[in-house]
Amino acid sequence: IESGSISFSCLTMDSDRFICIREKVGEQNQVVIIDLSDPSNPICRVITADSGIMNPASKVIALKGADCVSLNQINLTGFIMLLFSYMLLRNVNFRSNH
Repeated sequence: IESGSISFSCLTMDSDRFICIREKVGEQNQVVIIDLSDPSNPICRVITADSGIMNPASKVIALKGADCVSLNQINLTGFIMLLFSYMLLRNVNFRSNH
């Protein structure tokens, strides 16, 4: 994980279970999911989303792109399966206290 990816604009941590980091590797964006119960085995996947956040109770990640929100389940091998996708009628901005 590049040190520039450790910032409020690229990282989400909604609980003490998962950290999601969005970073650019070469010309591709990827999400790195770190399960804090097994931090030595991060899951890295190429994405087109602007941000992501993990469900603290299960391996479900919500990804937000420019005009789409999707829920995806991560199986035991790290494969990401689409559960639900919704096209947004307008841009959604995440609220931040910073």
